[in-house]
Amino acid sequence: MSNNPSLDIVTFLESEGIGKRMTDLFTIADQGAFENRPLAIIVRSPSGAGVPEVTEPVDYPSVTISIAGNYGQDGESKVYDKANEVYNALRLVLDAKISGTLYLCIRAMSSPAHVGLDENKRTVIEFNVDLIRYTGEVE
Repeated sequence: MSNNPSLDIVTFLESEGIGKRMTDLFTIADQGAFENRPLAIIVRSPSGAGVPEVTEPVDYPSVTISIAGNYGQDGESKVYDKANEVYNALRLVLDAKISGTLYLCIRAMSSPAHVGLDENKRTVIEFNVDLIRYTGEVE
């Protein structure tokens, strides 16, 4: 089982043809690799996760998806288009095996929303995704 839900979501998005790891798909651990990209999808795990299930081998991590891109009308339009593409891919996914981990449910919990500009003056759009992952042995 993978212990990194952020990396698993990056792997899933890459398998869906949405981007390429270290080109436009990143985890927050890739800091320094995405700051100057014209378009970057960054997946990070917020602090704290859902309460683990006591009686079943599942846990409830969550991730935040940030899409950052060039400022200006054209740049902002591309960011919104990519945010909607990522959102639609993660809107509801059931029983997905990613990097040896079974995700019983991947579900976008909010619509993409503009949250401002980053330190590089790029437009940033974010949304949250909740995960239910099986922590037992996967065959």
